[in-house]
Amino acid sequence: MKFLKYMALIVIIYILIPYILIFFPKQGVNSNYKDRSICLYYDFLHTNIILKLDNKEKLRWKRLLPELLGGIRDFNYLEFGLGDKETYLTTKNWSDLKLLTAIKALFLNTSSVLHISYYYDINCSLLKQINLSNTQYKAVIDSILNSLGNRADFISKGYYGNDAFYRAIYTYNLLFTCNSWIVDILKDANVTVLYWSPFSYPLIESLE
Repeated sequence: MKFLKYMALIVIIYILIPYILIFFPKQGVNSNYKDRSICLYYDFLHTNIILKLDNKEKLRWKRLLPELLGGIRDFNYLEFGLGDKETYLTTKNWSDLKLLTAIKALFLNTSSVLHISYYYDINCSLLKQINLSNTQYKAVIDSILNSLGNRADFISKGYYGNDAFYRAIYTYNLLFTCNSWIVDILKDANVTVLYWSPFSYPLIESLE
């Protein structure tokens, strides 16, 4: 019984900490820049980061991700999400997620991947939009590139034809999730955001 009480206390603390951290964010620069913007797609568990690209950036990403973009004539957006490798490769929809897979992803140090998708058009007004300076935008791109390591290591095609999986350099666990990866990217870009969150909603709330 004592063990169960301790476990319950740990779970409660784990859930509460990011919601408390909303009120004590890492202060960045003001978000009234209009140079560039990024979007965050989020649901109750997961957050992705979306970049709108200029022509020079498109060419760069085509060179970096030939398996995904080599034969694509036109695209304007790239979406990036980090996740546990086994979960991503076997879980197209949340309803497909197996309990054992989720337990391993959270309680073991597992391999991670980046899920990268391209789009011609996205209505970012329906998502969480963040205005950045050119310097901040470059920092976001640098963080994403660093997540791929020395080169983009292709793993497999994705679910829908416009996406693919690439190896990420991180180990995935309770303390480092898809959402905490986004938090780290925003902190590197000097955006005002909470210091840590394994969940999506505290992350988004801290950006308000």
